[in-house]
Amino acid sequence: MALHQKREEPELAFIGGGIVIAGGAFWQVYTHFAQSGSTEKPPPIVTVNGGGVAAGGDLRITQTGPGTITLGDVHGIPPEDFQRVSGELGVTQAALASFFKILEKQKVAPEDLDSTLREFAKRYQQLEEDLKGFTSEDPEVAALREQPHTALEAGDFGRAERLLNEASAKDLAAAERQESMAKQRRLSAAQSKANNGGLKWTQFAWEAAEYYRQAAALVPAEAETQRAEYLNLQGHALHEAGDYRHAEKPFTQALAIREKALGPEHPDVAQSLNNLAALYRAQGQYAKAELLYQRALAIDEKALGSEHPTVATLRKNYAALLRPASQARPTR
Repeated sequence: MALHQKREEPELAFIGGGIVIAGGAFWQVYTHFAQSGSTEKPPPIVTVNGGGVAAGGDLRITQTGPGTITLGDVHGIPPEDFQRVSGELGVTQAALASFFKILEKQKVAPEDLDSTLREFAKRYQQLEEDLKGFTSEDPEVAALREQPHTALEAGDFGRAERLLNEASAKDLAAAERQESMAKQRRLSAAQSKANNGGLKWTQFAWEAAEYYRQAAALVPAEAETQRAEYLNLQGHALHEAGDYRHAEKPFTQALAIREKALGPEHPDVAQSLNNLAALYRAQGQYAKAELLYQRALAIDEKALGSEHPTVATLRKNYAALLRPASQARPTR
């Protein structure tokens, strides 16, 4: 619906659920938007001060408290008509007054006034519902979230924005603290499972592998190298139990994680290569095992030196590969 342009009709009409402002004071306010370049005497300019509206000397307004506005007559239009507009829109007078300033700043055309006001009212009411419907277990956040509603009703949109940003920052900080704590608790839980794995392995019990699997599953995504360690232990336990088919997967997963996280020439990568090579050797897959042993030796010799005990162990494992009859498992 368009804004009627008959200035000699100082009244408000409500048609079909929409709002048609039929002239008088509001037209004088909004002709300011359309006539900003005119050479005629400019109409009163809309300003907002402390949540109130003043249109030159024609609109007299006082604010007796937060959100409380008293209007004088506007060219014969009584203040109750302004109140009736805010009531029909379902917004406070203070919020409507602040919105008038926004309309002026954005140079909204008078013919778009009706639809713009109704859209503002729709968004305002939705925001009020959202603010009222929020609950928080954090008393500080809950208190902060109550204040924007008061600021919104008072037409102080800037303050409402600042308060909501404050509430968001507090929630984010709390979430980060909780995430950090949750990560530590998951790591601790994983360690307990791994300790049970060690307990079972000490007893030569096959359940050790299951405990290591559970430990690996509990590790948070940010601690992938720790997950690789538990996967490596799971593979060892399965290998020792003679379950070669199921041992390959955790060994392979541990190798992939370490290569990605630590780089292809890290000693931990060589350890995974050695473990997987030993598994292939036990299965009689000598060609696969040889390639992995060779790569593991090259990494450890470069990183640790040719005289390091770990390198000596790798050489023994590789030598065992060249003697297929020997079933000695690696000591690493």
